[in-house]
Amino acid sequence: MSVIKKVKARQVFDSRGFPTVEAEVILADGSINIYERHGLKFIACSLDFGTEKDVTDFENDIEYCGFNKCKYNHGTRHFNEVTHTTYSVTHNGILPALLIALGITFGKKTETTRKLIPDWIMSGSKIIQREFISGFQGGDGCKIRWNKLDKKGYNFICAETSQQIHPSKQESLVMFMKQCITLLEGFGIIITYLNQKRIEENRIKVSFKVKDSQTNLIRYYDEIGYRYASTKNIASF
Repeated sequence: MSVIKKVKARQVFDSRGFPTVEAEVILADGSINIYERHGLKFIACSLDFGTEKDVTDFENDIEYCGFNKCKYNHGTRHFNEVTHTTYSVTHNGILPALLIALGITFGKKTETTRKLIPDWIMSGSKIIQREFISGFQGGDGCKIRWNKLDKKGYNFICAETSQQIHPSKQESLVMFMKQCITLLEGFGIIITYLNQKRIEENRIKVSFKVKDSQTNLIRYYDEIGYRYASTKNIASF
C-alpha cells in the first residue's frame, strides 16, 4: 500500500448544507480489483447505487474532481427474496488506481484481509472523517425506522451495521469496524456493542450497533447520515 503523507482538500457544502470536501473518494456498495486480460493488468472499480439520483450525484462529483464521467446501467438484482433496483457504473484506470493508492482494500471483500482505515482519515479533519463514515454507512449502514407502540407513542430503531468475512481474516475486519466505531464516537454517537458471529462455516459476521435512543439517532442522522444513499436519508426521518 502506498503511504499518503499529506492530503489537501478544499471545503465545500453538500445539498443539506453540511461542510464536505472537494476530493471525496469514499464509495457506496461496490468493488475494486486488479484484473488481467491478454497478459495485461488493469484496475477497475464497479459501484452499485439504489437510485438514479445517487449515481448521478456520484458521477457529478467525480467530474468535479477532474475525472471523466462514465455511463451507468439500470438493472435489478435479487437478494433475500426481494428484488432491488440498481444503478451500476464502472470506472477503469486512474480513479481506481488512486483509490488503491489512498489505502482502499481491493479484491473480494469476504476473502481479502481488510486494511486498516488510513491514518490520513483517522487523524484527519472532521470533514474528512465525516465523509468516510457517511460513505461507509451509505453503503453498509441501515436506515433509521420507527415503530408505533400501542398508547405509548413511537420508538426509533437503527439495525446493526455489519460485514462478513472468512474466519481466517476475521481479526482484520474486527479492527476495521473498531476504527469505524472510533470515528462515530468522535462525533458524539453512542455505540452499544461490537459483535462477532459465525453464520456459516466459512463466514463470520462482524457488526456494531448505534444506540436506539431518540437523541442519539437524531445526532447520528444530523452529524453523519448516508452519503450517496438518498433512500436511506429520506426514509430515516
